[in-house]
Amino acid sequence: MSSLITISVKKFEKIWFGAAIQVGGEIIKISFSKSRKDVLNEIIKSVPQNWRIRSNDSEVQTALASINKLFHGEKNSNKLKIDFKQATKFQRKVYSLLREIPKGKVSTYSIIAKAVGHRGACRAVGNVMASNPFPLLIPCHRIINSNLRIGNYSIPGLNEIEASKLKLQILQNEGIKIKENKVVNEHVYFPKNKPKNK
Repeated sequence: MSSLITISVKKFEKIWFGAAIQVGGEIIKISFSKSRKDVLNEIIKSVPQNWRIRSNDSEVQTALASINKLFHGEKNSNKLKIDFKQATKFQRKVYSLLREIPKGKVSTYSIIAKAVGHRGACRAVGNVMASNPFPLLIPCHRIINSNLRIGNYSIPGLNEIEASKLKLQILQNEGIKIKENKVVNEHVYFPKNKPKNK
């Protein structure tokens, strides 16, 4: 028997948001971009082939509204459940640390690599960011380069410059100050605890 998943996309102002949610409310994929087609394609390719898809229900609409709030730097009171079953142990450690970074703060690839116990694993941390299926919920946009430049951001359908501008917009929505194209040092966050193994 195949599993059932609900998919929906919705436009808030100029940005399209999409989500795929299992029965029971666990999110398996989030995406956002300036194009409905790019968001929908990104969501659909994450769904296992044997799963049945339905569109639109109140649960997904609530999730999309919550994700839109996060994009705009607003407080989200809804506790959205995330399905981490496909994540590796390393990815879970990184995700756990990312969720510790508060709004209005950023960290760097090297700080996160050191915090997960792999000082030289900056590239591996970057790969986790680039393949993050839960952007905004797992705030990979809060990871910047060691030189305090905001760095790259992976958004479907956008080139590197457009994606970086969107990342900058999200960070500024969260209260991050930029001076001379760099994040102001007061916003840099250092994790206090090592992530728990899950």
